[in-house]
Formats: sequence, structure tokens, C-alpha cells
Amino acid sequence: MRIRRFHGRTSAEAMARLKAALGADALVLGSEALPEGGIEILAAVDIEERAGEAVVQRLPATTGSASGSDENRALRSELRGISGRLERMRRAILEAAPHGAENSSADQLISRLASLGFTGGLAARVAAEVRSETLDGNLPEDAIALSLTRLLAAPRGQSAARTRVLIGAPGSGKTTTAGRLIAHHLLSSGAEEALLVSLDNRKVGAAEEARAWARALRVDFCAPHDPGAFGDLLERTNAGFVVVDTPGVDASHELEHTLCHAREPICVTVVVSAAMSRAALARTWGQLAHLEPTEAIVTHLDATDEPGLVLGWLESVGVRVSWLASGRSALEGFEPMDTKGILERLRAA
Repeated sequence: MRIRRFHGRTSAEAMARLKAALGADALVLGSEALPEGGIEILAAVDIEERAGEAVVQRLPATTGSASGSDENRALRSELRGISGRLERMRRAILEAAPHGAENSSADQLISRLASLGFTGGLAARVAAEVRSETLDGNLPEDAIALSLTRLLAAPRGQSAARTRVLIGAPGSGKTTTAGRLIAHHLLSSGAEEALLVSLDNRKVGAAEEARAWARALRVDFCAPHDPGAFGDLLERTNAGFVVVDTPGVDASHELEHTLCHAREPICVTVVVSAAMSRAALARTWGQLAHLEPTEAIVTHLDATDEPGLVLGWLESVGVRVSWLASGRSALEGFEPMDTKGILERLRAA
């Protein structure tokens, strides 16, 4: 097996050079950013396999006789068989190696994920998926992104419901999140109408804060005072997107009764602060699980060094993340769930 290095200004450029030189079956060992700028990819290729492919490519298509053509076909078939056996041997060696470089890389990845708050079990699952993805030819960083997205992110467009009901503990940022969701909806949909609803009659000033967001975004606002009025409101409005702000966890059973009056599908979304402890997360979930949230929005990412704690906890209760938020700006710091920020923290870990 021979080791080669490929450089490029970006990962895609370096990978393109690798594939041009070694083919799509080359084993990617790792990648790193160069001090002078650009990316270096380290790859391995079976010399015998590449040599066999070269011989196959150099063979003439015909030799001018039937017997020569038959010999060529037999030789081509034999060389392809050798190439396939070498590839299977390479994979078997990699998968069986108990203390090789790959295990060392997996241990390092698990350690770095643990430093971001991920549990050992989830970190090990990510490392196992990353190993499988790199065997299939993906760059390690791309493999990490694929694994985290697969394990943590809610599928785009998971819910077709026009009404999104935000639930969560006091201080999780539900009202701000409601305004941000509407701002992004208006930006992406153009002129489609939106409605902001406040069901929070417990917290002093909650409805006024929601009304201020509606006024700033120039959308309709309503604060129905009983469950029947909430159901009638949804039936009456022509808004294409409705976001409902709700009181804290102590009113969850009252909220459940109100939501039963909705005569259309709704998407219940739990808003969770990344700054919450594991004990607080468990306590909050005990009060909200009966509302059956289907996805989550994680807020206050800028207030923690361990985003993996809340992301891993949500994965453990079967709720995927749709948005990540930091700060309070309507647009900045509020993004659909992706792993870019987590990867940046992994590089620094």
C-alpha cells in the first residue's frame, strides 16, 4: 500500500485531485488545514490494484483474431477479479485492526465530542458511523457532519402543519423564538401572511412582548383568553403561517386542554435552552412530554461550551432539532439545524 498527499485550496479541490490520480476507491486516511492556507488530504492506494487496472486499460480492445479476443477477455476478467479480492482484503484488514490508526482517530473523536458535552454512548455511535463513512471514501469532516445530522437533525419539512406551538420552560426564549420564526418565514415566503398568537396569560408582560414582535414584523397578533376562542381563531384566520407562544411548564395541562380545541394539525415544538443542566432538562421533560413535541429548537447556544449536552439529551428522548439559536436578533444567530457550528467547536476542542 502506498501513501500519497494531495493539496488544494478547498477540500473539494484536494479531493478532486485525489480521485483524478488514484480513482474513487482510494482510502482517505485524513485531512487537515495547512498553516499557509488550503487543505491537505492523506490517502492510500493498493499498488497492486492500480497496477492491475493500468494493465487492463493498456490491453487493446481486439487482437485481430477470435482466439486473441477470447484471451483478452479472460485476462481482463482475471485482473478484475484480483482487483476485487485486493479491495476486500483491504477492507477486512481495516475492519479487523484492533489497535490501528483508525481506532486512535476514533478515540480522539470520542474525546473531543465528550469535551462538548456529548455522552460517551452517543460519541461512540458518531465515531462508528464516521469510520464507516470514511471507508466509503468520505472525508473525515464530511463524515462527522453526515453522522451528526443523521442522529440529531429533524428532516427538513418534517411537518406540513401551518401552526407551530412553542412549549418550554420559563426563560427558554419562546417569545423571541416565535418572532424569529415568523421573521424567517416572511423572508423566505415573500408576501404570505403570518399570525402571532400568545396563550401566555401567566407571565407579566408576555403578551405585550409578543405584540411588540408582531408590530415590528407587521403581522397580525391575537391573544385568545379561552380554549374555544383559540380553536375559532385558527379556523377563521387566512394566515399561511401561525406561531403560538405559550406559558411555562406549570401550565402544561391547561395548555393541553386548549390545544385539543385546534381543529387542524399542529406542530408542537419544544424550545430548550442550551444552558440548562441535565437535571433541569429531565425535570422539564417530565412536565412537557405529555404534549408530545415532534421537534426542538435549541436556544442560547452562545451561553454554553457544551452544546452536546442538550443535543444528546434531545436525541435520547427521541426529539430531533430543527433550529439552533444564539443572541436575540430577528435574523442573525438563528439558523436551521446544521452541524457547522459543532464542527467549528470540534476543531478547537
